[in-house]
Amino acid sequence: MPEFEKYDGTKNPRDHILSFQNKMVPFSTDDKFLMYSFMFSLTGSAITWYNQLDPRSIQSWSDMTKAFLAHFKYLMDLAPTRDTLTNMARKPEESLTAYGQRFREVGLMVPGLPEREVNSLFLRTLPKEYFKALLPKMTESYSSLIMTGEAMEAAKKMGYMDDVSEHAKRGQRKRKERYTQWEKQISSLGIRDNNITQETTELLRLLSLSQRP
Repeated sequence: MPEFEKYDGTKNPRDHILSFQNKMVPFSTDDKFLMYSFMFSLTGSAITWYNQLDPRSIQSWSDMTKAFLAHFKYLMDLAPTRDTLTNMARKPEESLTAYGQRFREVGLMVPGLPEREVNSLFLRTLPKEYFKALLPKMTESYSSLIMTGEAMEAAKKMGYMDDVSEHAKRGQRKRKERYTQWEKQISSLGIRDNNITQETTELLRLLSLSQRP
């Protein structure tokens, strides 16, 4: 008997039927064996439903699947969409790995959603600093995305992210100071042509941005 992922009556029932049948192929496709084994793949409200079945109403595996799908049909109608993913958020104290796994499980339930779009939607639910850092990883595997995010989170807890952020702020302040100094120097030259002044000022602005702090 294979090990089953237990169905608890909260997910798409059709996916569970397909998964169950695929796992049973190496063992048996006999109707009676499938009907008997099916209960071992159920838990929660699903096993309660199974135990309340009228045995006379189930004469074949086809009867079982029809009854199962009919009972949990509302879950197929409530399949998640892209909007569902967009509105997801990380819970307090939830690790990035746990949130990523939860997000991916929901993403796999959205019909026709490619992995790259799952990655993109996942990034959009994260804080801005994560989005910017993980954006280059979007085309890679989902696991690579999560691992990089976990590394960022570890660095943040150790204070490294704060150091990087403060370094960036210092760099911005220095560039702004250089730009202000150069602008004052241009003004002191007494240039009256507005076009020349604007072009020179823009050039100095670009130079100040290109200079390392």
